[in-house]
Amino acid sequence: MNENLRKTLLYFQPIETYWRLSNPDNHRFLKESPIGLYPLSFKDRIAQGHYPAFDEEGIPVFPFLKGGKLVHFYTGMCSFSFGLWELYLLTGDQSHADRLLKVAGFILRTAIDVPGEAAVLLDFDDETETTGITCAMNNGEAISVLSRAFVLTQDDRYKKLALKLAKALEFPYGPHGLNGHLPDGGEIWYLEGGKYILNGHIYTLFGLYELGKIADEVWIKTLFEKGYASVASALSRFDSGYWSYYWLNKPYYVASIMYHNLHICQLDALYQLTGNEVFKQYADRFRSHAASPINRARAAYRIANAKFTRMLGKR
Repeated sequence: MNENLRKTLLYFQPIETYWRLSNPDNHRFLKESPIGLYPLSFKDRIAQGHYPAFDEEGIPVFPFLKGGKLVHFYTGMCSFSFGLWELYLLTGDQSHADRLLKVAGFILRTAIDVPGEAAVLLDFDDETETTGITCAMNNGEAISVLSRAFVLTQDDRYKKLALKLAKALEFPYGPHGLNGHLPDGGEIWYLEGGKYILNGHIYTLFGLYELGKIADEVWIKTLFEKGYASVASALSRFDSGYWSYYWLNKPYYVASIMYHNLHICQLDALYQLTGNEVFKQYADRFRSHAASPINRARAAYRIANAKFTRMLGKR
């Protein structure tokens, strides 16, 4: 199914259709690993054809938005790896682990060292995969992949790079760092392209949480705790009253239903990780928003209008 059509149909389907939490049932090899399932499940995405193209190593590639050439995107490669990890823990099939290690190897080769014993991964802005902007979500998801690669191999290269990717979260946003503070509030936020995006910040928190399972470092725990505290205090700002906002930059855009549902699933996962009731409260509140056909239609209209306005502005 075409991905755009798949996402449009979500406005007419139950919330759990696209995103769901990982289910530990029947994963025979789960207890043998210090890192469990990724909080969100990507296993079914592999079978559903969300990763239709691969390079010569078997790493997924995706059409570049500005030209159509197939290129690597870290978030897509990482989500594929999380699905592979889930399949590996379910079946014990080494081929799934081997493909995850291919992605981890790509991350090892392409991470960029920056001052402060840190490293960043770029959101590529051309087809050469050599230029782009820094993105906390890239770092956070890659940390989760590298942590699993370390568990599989005990190769310190993976752990060392995961620590360097986490270290960049301590430094101000720019070519060498990834953190900022929400406007008018002061809460720390891990930025994507300089923007205060909810889902990317939470993905980064998942990486920090999992890195803490294999690296007993106080500063990693501090980055995680500060990061999830900022989500708890900022969630009211992401609530429009009938839908969630995608980011807190101006102009405020309401999330597509795909991202609104992702917010719900991520907040459910944060509640499981931290026990903080505010995450459950807002997951339920956003779930209630999405249950209303009027709210769905209102959000769809707002998104379509924003896209039309942007299109006119580019003429």
